[in-house]
This record gives sequence, C-alpha cells and structure tokens, in this order.
Amino acid sequence: MPIRIPLAIAAVIFALVLSGMAMAAPKRQDTIADFDLNATTAISLTVTLTNGQMVTIPIDVRLLAEHRSGETTVSLAPRVAQQPDMFIGVRSAPSVSGTLQTIPPAFQIPPTPTHTPVPPTPTRMRQTPTSTPTRTPSPPPATPAVDLQALLLAELGESNRDVSRISDFSISADLIEIEWAINDNLTEGFIKTGARIDVADMLKVIRESGVPVSTVRLVGTFSMVDSFGNASEMPVERLTFSAETIEKINWSDRGYVNNVLHQYVHEIADELDLHPAFQE
Repeated sequence: MPIRIPLAIAAVIFALVLSGMAMAAPKRQDTIADFDLNATTAISLTVTLTNGQMVTIPIDVRLLAEHRSGETTVSLAPRVAQQPDMFIGVRSAPSVSGTLQTIPPAFQIPPTPTHTPVPPTPTRMRQTPTSTPTRTPSPPPATPAVDLQALLLAELGESNRDVSRISDFSISADLIEIEWAINDNLTEGFIKTGARIDVADMLKVIRESGVPVSTVRLVGTFSMVDSFGNASEMPVERLTFSAETIEKINWSDRGYVNNVLHQYVHEIADELDLHPAFQE
C-alpha cells in the first residue's frame, strides 16, 4: 500500500532541505584564476509518518562551480534515491548569492629572495684551440601517466563494507576493466540506485582523464546469500561500453551528467548482465 506523507510534513522536509543548501555564489573578480569546483555532501532526514512509522531519507547534494574569464556560474543539484510506494521531491532554491575574493596581500606569503651573483671581471687569457665535442640531444622528459585507478577511487569514495572498493583494475590495448564493490544502503532500491550512480561516475572519470580507450568493462560485486544461508561476494552487474557509446553522451550538460545519466546507464550499455536480485 502506498505511503502518503501529509502536506505539512512534506513542507517541513522541503524547508529543511532548502535551509541546508544555502550556498555562496561568487561574484565577478577579474584577478581570480579560472577554476572548477565539484563538491558533494549528504543530508539525512528522518520523518515520522502519521501512522508512527519512521523513514530516513538520504539526500545527496552536489555543488558545481565554474570560473572562466572573470565569470562564475554555480549550480546546486540535490539528488534523492526513490523508494517503492513513495515519491520524494527535492529541488534547490531558485537563486544563490555571495562573494568570491582573493587573499589580501597582507596574508600572502612573500617570495623567497634569491641571490644574484655578480659576474667576475673578465681577464684576457691565452687559450689553446680545442675541438668542439658533438652534443647529443637529451631525450624529452617522459609525460607522467594518469593514475586512473586513483581518480576512480577518489570519485567512488570508500567502501562501507569490509571489502575493497576497487578489487580489480587493468588497462591493456585500449581496454579498461574494473571490478568494484557496490556499497550497502538502507533499502534494495537505494543499493541499486547507488550502483547506477557508481557506473555513471566511473564513465565520467574515464572520459575526463583522456586515457585512450576503445572498450570499458565494469563488473559490480555485492554480498549475496545462497540457498544454504552462506554469504559470499559475487558479481551482480556486468556492463560493457564502447568508445562510440561513451562519446554519444552529452557531457557538456553537467546537470544531465550529474543527476540524470545514472538512470540510463543500463539502457545505453552495449552489453548488460544483471543478477536477478539487481534487476528492476
């Protein structure tokens, strides 16, 4: 039977979310260097329904800011994983305001003075002609490789179970293979949504890293209990994405990438294999 939240309680939830999302949008400062900011946090709301049942609602909030040529844009994106028989609507305030400024000169660290040696007075010396040795050009410095696994771990965050967040990682011949542990959550619906968000985040990191890739294979694992009551970590999701499929995504629309893409990762995958417990 669907759970109905009274209008008064829904208004309280809405007010709490908005009050926790007061953000400062920087104003134009020509002296500030260009930057990108991507910050995430989580808000947990506990609501008591009219029948006495208590429901805890986790809300992920992502703050995106971009500063280019003196102009700054800010977007605030709340995200809620829906539960069966319940709809929770959350939106950010229509506008935010604030200031952005550079560090005053008094708080800046002065540069370390360097000693400029005085050139010695030239003297005339009789030199014996010598042959000029042939100079072998030095090879250019090697470009450091992108630590893609570290970038993925930073985006996924730590595991909330007693397993490694990324248990297997390999790159060979433009093929990237990743096996990651899906985090636990309050309900099965939240667990499935979290797995979808993980996939979208990993695709975003891989594309933004610039690492050449033709195929991406992702394997998500979770602790499952067999018919004998024994729990073991096992693959529950297998997804394959080609480079062509990844490039079709509208990466320039950050609102879509951060808030909508995860809903369609199963639909756009070139290959998909789901454990029955993780099927919709």
